Amino acid sequence: MATGAGKTFTAITSIYRLLKYTKAKRVLFLVDTTNLGKQAEQELQAFVPQDDKNIFTNLYSVQRLTSSYIDPSAQVCISTIQRMYSILKGIELDERNEEIASEQGTLPDDGGTIAYNAGLPIEEFDLIIIDECHRSIYNLWKQVLDYFDTFLVGLTATPDARTFGFFNKNVVSEYGYEDAVADGVNVPYDVYKIETEITSRGACIEAREFVDKRSRVTRAKRWEQLDEEIEYSGNDLDRKVVSEDQIRTVLATMKEKFRTEIFPERGDEVPKTLVFAKTESHADDIIRIAREVFNEGNEFIRKITYNAENPSNFLSDFRTGYYPRIVVTVDMIATGTDVKPIECLVFMRNIRSRNYFEQMIGRGTRTLGKDDLQRVTPAAKTNKTHFVVVDAVDVFDTTKSDSHPLERKKSTPFKDLMMQTVMGNHSEDNLSSLANRLTRLDKELSSTEQDRISQQNNGLPLKDAVKKLFDALNPDKYLEKAKAMVLLGSGRRHSVIAWMSGRGVKYCPAPVLVSDANFSSKPS
Repeated sequence: MATGAGKTFTAITSIYRLLKYTKAKRVLFLVDTTNLGKQAEQELQAFVPQDDKNIFTNLYSVQRLTSSYIDPSAQVCISTIQRMYSILKGIELDERNEEIASEQGTLPDDGGTIAYNAGLPIEEFDLIIIDECHRSIYNLWKQVLDYFDTFLVGLTATPDARTFGFFNKNVVSEYGYEDAVADGVNVPYDVYKIETEITSRGACIEAREFVDKRSRVTRAKRWEQLDEEIEYSGNDLDRKVVSEDQIRTVLATMKEKFRTEIFPERGDEVPKTLVFAKTESHADDIIRIAREVFNEGNEFIRKITYNAENPSNFLSDFRTGYYPRIVVTVDMIATGTDVKPIECLVFMRNIRSRNYFEQMIGRGTRTLGKDDLQRVTPAAKTNKTHFVVVDAVDVFDTTKSDSHPLERKKSTPFKDLMMQTVMGNHSEDNLSSLANRLTRLDKELSSTEQDRISQQNNGLPLKDAVKKLFDALNPDKYLEKAKAMVLLGSGRRHSVIAWMSGRGVKYCPAPVLVSDANFSSKPS
């Protein structure tokens, strides 16, 4: 499922139905950070099933493990995979290991495999749900999953080859970004690019120049004269070389464009913004310079990283309070963490991993109603309609991503875009841009206005119209249509191929190509 599309909600719905309607007695919800565990617990506490007026935690006992004790009456246990590993191994767990994602953390270990634990038998759980399974089912942690004799269900927005291999390619459900946007589950995004000369071309520091040299550990500076020139590229910035002027230029441009182009209706109020930095030191530089550029104090911008002070408290404030307006992170909240009011993501680090990039983009996709958005961003006038990605490092040019901005024709007025579509321009850019405008419009309309549009559109709601536009961009839908045409006997092979070719579909599966009339007995 796409990031922000409701994987946890879907899992909780399944847990509820299993506990209520089947013989399942106990479910384990596995996460790989404390933060994700707290999020899952909060969602369980807020979940109200459709067939009952009580919240989930009034119906079933839920325990989030904070020690080695497992309540025998708990019907849903939430645990980090690190803690479950330590319980099975009978070793002490440093809670700091639960703050770091499992793929990055380590545990003290005797080097052996997990042995049978009479206190936690292999049949203890009827189902294990693994959140962010793309990173927590390998190597050391795989022993936890291998220990229990039960069903495993993995949740992820970014499966890779290893994930498919672990689950034997048994994909139970797939729900992509475009589907989520069309259904109003996710919001679309725009990309705003800021390019500096140093980022694109690099620079050179001449020999004999005096420069500050800074310790990576202590950040202590000393004044030193260079013996030879130093050439550096954009990728070297904030790793080998720090250019405070480049950081200042990006932040000053952001500040100006927030007010004039990105969110012009908000005045001077900065949207909730998440900045991705390269390192802890880079994050510190961004925070210090941002306070100067925006002329704001400490509460305006905070660092939320594994090494920062009180990251959980600042994260809670970021979700529900007016301050901080800007948060800088490295890895801690780059994946999995939900902060619905975020309306701007700023990439000041490049990302090579497609999966990691998708996860980072997902920090902005969550929907939020007008009232909830105004509690933290009073200048907002509608529901959250979209978010903006500020690209200061050409990340979109270097990262292969499954999701792309839907808006392709920013300079074309909405009216002209509609007319072009009516007149037969069904290009991908045209239909994608139109779908983007309509889904954003739908979030701005009142229910009365939505009803009026539906009436004028032969009873078709605006959301369904957006779905049809996305279907028009999906070759798989044409294949389904072609198969249906043949099954209904409405055309022979040549007419089906002609129909598909006219819609830009170049590939057709063998059953459609070789059959003239009836292939209902053949595999599809």
